[in-house]
Amino acid sequence: MSRDDKIIEILTVTAELMGHQISAAALNVMIDDLCDYSVEEIATAATKLRKKAGRFSLPALIENIPSVRFVD
Repeated sequence: MSRDDKIIEILTVTAELMGHQISAAALNVMIDDLCDYSVEEIATAATKLRKKAGRFSLPALIENIPSVRFVD
């Protein structure tokens, strides 16, 4: 399974478990936006996101990537 296929599976399952559907076009954009992160980081972030209440979104996923540090 390729890197992109793994990320597609992670994102699709996470969206579905959170009550959302995601289009192929949205998946492609998200894959491009997540290119700087490892599959493991994305999987960890998706697990954290699924355990929280809220909506599935790219910003919510990125906020849960361990290596991301936001500066105000």
